[in-house]
Amino acid sequence: MRAANRADGNIVLDVLGGNIVLVWLGTVALTTSPRKRRSANVDHVADDRCEFAWRVHGLQEAWIARVDVKASILLAVESGLLLGAISTQDWISRMSVGGLASAVVLVVLALIILAILSAGAAVMPAVGQVRVHKAEAADNLVYFGHLRHLTNGQLAERVQAVGQAAQVEMLSRQIIRLSRIAWWKNRLLRISLVLLVAAIAASAAGELVRLWY
Repeated sequence: MRAANRADGNIVLDVLGGNIVLVWLGTVALTTSPRKRRSANVDHVADDRCEFAWRVHGLQEAWIARVDVKASILLAVESGLLLGAISTQDWISRMSVGGLASAVVLVVLALIILAILSAGAAVMPAVGQVRVHKAEAADNLVYFGHLRHLTNGQLAERVQAVGQAAQVEMLSRQIIRLSRIAWWKNRLLRISLVLLVAAIAASAAGELVRLWY
C-alpha cells in the first residue's frame, strides 16, 4: 500500500484485484479499472438509446391517439349531416323534381358518404394480420398482437434473455409500423375533411343556383 499527501487532503491508494480504493478525508470511493469503466459506459449509452426509443414510441402513440379523436369528431359531424340531409323534406322533394337540383343533391350525398367512409377508415383500429403476428412473435415483445401468441413461460424466458440492443431493435420495428399507421390515419382524415368541405360547397352552390333561377 502506498500513501501520498496532497494539499487538499490525504489519499491512501490500495490496489485490490484490479480496483483502486481511495480514502480521502475519511470518505471511501471505489474506482473501477479502465476495462470495467468502458463496460459501464457502454451500458449507460445503451440505456440512453433504449430510453430515447421508448420516448419516440410514445410520441407515435400520442399522434395516433390525437388523429383518432379528430376522426371520431369528424365522423360524428358527417353522420349528423347525412342523417339531416336524408330526413329533410326539402331535399327529398328536390330529388323527385329531377334536373340540376336533383344532381346537386346526389353529388352532396355522395361526397358526405365518401367522407364518412374515409373518417371511419381513419378511426378503424389497425391491428395487422394474425398469421404475421404469430410468425413474428418470437422476436417482438412490444405489441400485444405478438404477445398474445406466447405462453407465460415463453414470455418470461424471452424477457430474461433480451438485452439492450434487442430492445432497441424491437422498438425500432414497432416505431416504424406506428409511424406508418399514423401517416395513413392522417391522410384519411385529410381526405375526409376535403370531401366534407366539397359537400358543403356543392350544397351552397346548389342553393345559390336555386335562388338565382
